Amino acid sequence: MVVKSWSASSQDWESIDLARVRPFPWHSFEVLTRAEVRAWNDLRQWVATHARLDDLGRALESVVGARCEVIPRGIRIADLRDLDGTGLRVVLHRAQSDDPLDSLLIDVEPALAAHAVGRATKREMTSPITQTPVSANIAGAFAAVLATALRRVHTDMFLSVASAGATADLASALAARETRFVIARFTIVLGDDVFDARIAAAQSGLARVPTSPWSRRRLAGLGPVPLSLPLVVCCLPCSASQWADIEPGDALVIPSWPLQRTQGKWIGGPVWLAAPSAEVGVRALFDEKGQLVLGSELDSLDGMASPMGAEDVDAVVTTAGDAVVSLRVELAHAVMPARDWAALGPGAIVMLGSRVGEPVVIRVGGIPVARGDLINVDGEVGVRIVERHSDLQCR
Repeated sequence: MVVKSWSASSQDWESIDLARVRPFPWHSFEVLTRAEVRAWNDLRQWVATHARLDDLGRALESVVGARCEVIPRGIRIADLRDLDGTGLRVVLHRAQSDDPLDSLLIDVEPALAAHAVGRATKREMTSPITQTPVSANIAGAFAAVLATALRRVHTDMFLSVASAGATADLASALAARETRFVIARFTIVLGDDVFDARIAAAQSGLARVPTSPWSRRRLAGLGPVPLSLPLVVCCLPCSASQWADIEPGDALVIPSWPLQRTQGKWIGGPVWLAAPSAEVGVRALFDEKGQLVLGSELDSLDGMASPMGAEDVDAVVTTAGDAVVSLRVELAHAVMPARDWAALGPGAIVMLGSRVGEPVVIRVGGIPVARGDLINVDGEVGVRIVERHSDLQCR
């Protein structure tokens, strides 16, 4: 059977044979387990604790003097001995720790190390280096390139180079302490060249990394994402059974109404700015002009807890961090004139302007904040983030 279908690419009606219509190929997505998804998140958090991820790419580009792009390709949990012994390895260690499990192992093609060193030192490479054993000079110089970039984006918990050399020579020390490693595979684009690289970390070491604290910098990193915070006038204790007894027509008696009223007009008073489900909020003054003047105290809405001053916590940042946002995953867009929308009915087919496998868009409050690839996580659909809002520039 041939039916009419609207094509988003040609912006016109086309004839389509129903025999060509196939269900969406969910089975074709990359398959990951929940353990692998958690492992990836833990690895990313470990790196983010030691370096500002948003600036790391630019720091590498500034050191090597060429475009540098890091593209995630996959992750697995395996024995470190599963890595072959042909690569060049750099071990980065947390400077504040004496435990070897607080290390990150970077395994790259010798050609990548040679090209990075050649660009950083302004020495043209005549041919890629692929032979083993790896030169100690190349290994040391590549470690220096990584260390320089990391120094430019370090956090309070910075990394230092522990060792550099052939992969096989450096595997035994960590493998003797840990049998399960998170191994992530990446494609590295350096200038016009493409290379493979892997990062490995002890699974037990990743589990000990604390979550990055919520801060003004992380809040500002959300950019134009809209956050809604209600203005709370009072908070009354009420049990579920008491609320169930309240019917239309009943009245709530508020013992201490904070807003003042003079000559029939509200002239303001103390209020809170708080997220809907939060138990604390930032103190504010609602003045007679209808303006909200923020204070510096983070206070419990029920008045039971002692207020905390600005020296203890950034009240506004903490309150904004409790705001609830709704993430919307958009598979594609269907755009057509209104008259053609009116012509559609049940069973109509609309051809989208995107292909199967293209990244989906994640929006918050109408703002595109990320793009990602659809993946299969233990039989359920997941989205792996590939670009954040700072990269999308609100396109």
